[in-house]
Amino acid sequence: MKVAIYARVSSEAQDYEMQLQELQALADRSGYEVVEIYAEKISGTKANADRPELKRMMKDARWRRFQKVLVWSVDRLGRSMKNLVDVLTELRDLKIDILAQQQGIDTGTQMGAMMFSFISIFSEFETNLRRERQMLGIQKARAAGKTWGGRQPTSEEKFEKIRTMKRKGFTVRDICKKLKVSPNTIYAAMG
Repeated sequence: MKVAIYARVSSEAQDYEMQLQELQALADRSGYEVVEIYAEKISGTKANADRPELKRMMKDARWRRFQKVLVWSVDRLGRSMKNLVDVLTELRDLKIDILAQQQGIDTGTQMGAMMFSFISIFSEFETNLRRERQMLGIQKARAAGKTWGGRQPTSEEKFEKIRTMKRKGFTVRDICKKLKVSPNTIYAAMG
């Protein structure tokens, strides 16, 4: 069976050589042919699109270069549940299995497939909890009269202050500093 090895550490100060050695030994014991090694030093909290080696591996997966991915631990594929499930789902859809050495999870087995299902369920649960907390926070902010997002429209009162300062000879820079407005606001007030 053709396999890929994916190794990741979170920072430049760390080393993924131990992961590579253990996964290569696993491949040798299992009679797997390692066709590619993907190794990177990057935080697992980065979005999948910001992880070059993971992107390269997923591209090769779409080209069907291997049938299984060996990883030292599930968290090497992604720290956030969403990132992890995205990778697992795409690989599953491509009929590519994952073997996570530390957890003993092989999605090519019934037990591994069940574990994948649990991971997906927990991911959905986590997403729903986050959405629920966000909605509660929005309701609380609205109840307190707070607003967010975008700029608040400039009041006519502030426009009048700008025009008065401009007539008195203040520079655009001075008005910006004093009233905490942008030059565009000043130009809009001067109309």
